[in-house]
Amino acid sequence: MCCLLAILFPAQVMLAGETATAMLYTNGATWLNGSEVPKSAAVFSGDLLQTRPDSTASIQANGSNVMVSADSLVKFEGPAVELEHGSVRVTTSRGLAARAGEVTVKPTANTWTEFQVTDVDGRVQIAANKGDVTVQDDKGTDRKSTRLNSSHLGI
Repeated sequence: MCCLLAILFPAQVMLAGETATAMLYTNGATWLNGSEVPKSAAVFSGDLLQTRPDSTASIQANGSNVMVSADSLVKFEGPAVELEHGSVRVTTSRGLAARAGEVTVKPTANTWTEFQVTDVDGRVQIAANKGDVTVQDDKGTDRKSTRLNSSHLGI
């Protein structure tokens, strides 16, 4: 019986895949799924984070950090964050993407990349600060932005 469990358990874990989890650290009043977070909390895929105009937050996952600016609304999705309103600065070596409306921003490679996405009143602005990112819109149009030649794209 032990031998059978030793074979089946690792296979089951591999099939389950990685669960999307991260840690949230706050600086000021921040809500997670409608409840105020004292200083830190675990974040899971599908969780909704909201910062007040006088607060910020940081989502730290394996190989990625998302700085959530004041007065922002963000949904954590594991391989991506969805920005409903406000601004995020993503630093990642794991290819973490950011979505704002119909726009998706993601690193072109799994190397250290830093970019900022801002969505205010439906206007999305992107700044690639380190590394290269690909910007894809709702029509499937890809644009590549590099830190050196097109650091700001307004969409």
